[in-house]
Amino acid sequence: FYLGLEAARTGDLAEAEKCFQSVSNDAEDSWCALANIARIRERREDYPGAAEDLATAADLARDARTKSRLYAEAARLYIKLQSDERARMLLGYAIELDPSNYAAIDFLRRFK
Repeated sequence: FYLGLEAARTGDLAEAEKCFQSVSNDAEDSWCALANIARIRERREDYPGAAEDLATAADLARDARTKSRLYAEAARLYIKLQSDERARMLLGYAIELDPSNYAAIDFLRRFK
């Protein structure tokens, strides 16, 4: 996991993704590894892949606040992809999990 962070920090995105993939099957860190893979994919402009990885990371995260933040990040990418219905659904989950997630509330307000 930490090798992936170091590779990402130095700009070696291919190595970082490879390192995160290797720990993504570990139940303990899988959500975090997937979230980092999503960020790499977003930097590569693979928005559909990044959005799906963030949504999956949210599903796997253990606490409600983390789930909420990840769902809101995924929704931001779905908005970019013009998948408004999917974005609304994820924002709804995010706000339900953490009513104080102001980023999710703001994104949802923009739809209205």
